[in-house]
Amino acid sequence: MLRRFRDHSRDLKRTWEKSTFIGPAPTRSTKPVKDRSADPLGITVLYEPQAQHTADIIFVHGLGGSSLQTWSKDGDPKLRWPQQWLPLEPETCKARILTFGYNAPFQRGRDGSAADILDFARSLLLEMKYGKDDQSRELGLGKKPIIFVNHSLGGLVFKRAYVQGIRDDGFCSIVKNIHAVLFLSTPHHGAKPARILNWISSISIFSRSSKRYITELEANSRIIPDINESFRSFIHNLEIFSFYELEPTPITRFISVTIVGKESAKIGCPGEVRVPLDANHHTVCKFSSPRESTYKKLNGLLQHLVFSHQFAGR
Repeated sequence: MLRRFRDHSRDLKRTWEKSTFIGPAPTRSTKPVKDRSADPLGITVLYEPQAQHTADIIFVHGLGGSSLQTWSKDGDPKLRWPQQWLPLEPETCKARILTFGYNAPFQRGRDGSAADILDFARSLLLEMKYGKDDQSRELGLGKKPIIFVNHSLGGLVFKRAYVQGIRDDGFCSIVKNIHAVLFLSTPHHGAKPARILNWISSISIFSRSSKRYITELEANSRIIPDINESFRSFIHNLEIFSFYELEPTPITRFISVTIVGKESAKIGCPGEVRVPLDANHHTVCKFSSPRESTYKKLNGLLQHLVFSHQFAGR
């Protein structure tokens, strides 16, 4: 597995070295953009302080999401809180803020195969090592403490990347500098993982292509618990915060369910902090105002993490 991954990394490294990733300025657009397919793939810098940044915060969207729209209420750039609000806060204004985009609609490639979680995890690792900003400068991730914020199945992508990176000498130094991770409604395990996956698929904006991918996940119903068990085996000095939903999400016109509740959001590792949020699967990562209680809870934690880890090193 490691040899195959290293070969894959070498093949893609040439492409990454020739690529640039365009990061929008915090105040660039004012019109709501709802075409998720237009959101950038790879790692995009949303905000960078003028002075040397103290930490890196990376956002990872979930199934049917995208690098910008997932974090924007009603697709409005003015409500894109990682880009518009966090730079105004006392500690996160000192951090660099980035977002990672991948082909979440899970469209089939030319060879007829659907991308899987391992592919997205590989892409994340390669972007962290070889990605560039909009001025073609190396991102240099791993030099400062890294904090991840993952929504829904984006948490599975992160966990797979974390385990793969720890195992691979080419990425280990970067991954070991991940100090904290926030899971927003990520299903870590559950009695019926296929049912959870179906619920997530049914509310996806890309429901048709998402369901095709969910069918493949269901064929291996152990994928959620297997990824979680591997992740638990490699956790070292990592602060983990698992957020779960208190409000039901509309699935159909007449049916609403709590998709990721208290039990399915539990990793089950020592030191894990589980946090309830007055939100459903959609609103756990989108807010109308900085005064919303859910945003305040997430923001307060991010301020604490950036402050407490700014002088940390490994």
